Amino acid sequence: RRVYAVHHMDREVSGILIFAKDEKTKITLQDNWNKVIKKYHYVAIVSGETEKDNGVVTSWLLDGRLDYSHSPLSNNDGNKAITYYKTIKRANGFSMVELDLSESKKNQARAHMHELKHPIVGDEKYESESNPIKRLALHAFRLHFHHPVTGELMKFETTYPITFRKLVQREAA
Repeated sequence: RRVYAVHHMDREVSGILIFAKDEKTKITLQDNWNKVIKKYHYVAIVSGETEKDNGVVTSWLLDGRLDYSHSPLSNNDGNKAITYYKTIKRANGFSMVELDLSESKKNQARAHMHELKHPIVGDEKYESESNPIKRLALHAFRLHFHHPVTGELMKFETTYPITFRKLVQREAA
């Protein structure tokens, strides 16, 4: 039997993906993404220690060349994107943040952390200067959505990668 990828993540990103058993379900989920998805959260390790415990970034993302999204000068261009973030821990010049991308746009998490001047660790495309874990420190850990046939709320969660937790562990004194 064949499976159909409903959405994708960049190669360096880890975490939860949705697959459908048939093409009709895949298309239904894709066409109704913002109605079906109830929670889509990532955890990221960002450069620097965030100033706020939580906040929101709103901008209009415009796809550029080579899969790079950026905010245009005018709100009339691009797609409105909203990222809610919560700082989980700060240590060693990094911050672990939870990102709510329930209405996700291409490269939204990466572009918005860059706009906050806290690029995601390992994200050369968005000017991260450090890469201690040799990958992009972005992980989709929570996904809640309504089943396209039954309407049942499906909840999926996974743990944060151990390499992320090690970056923000304080050393014992």
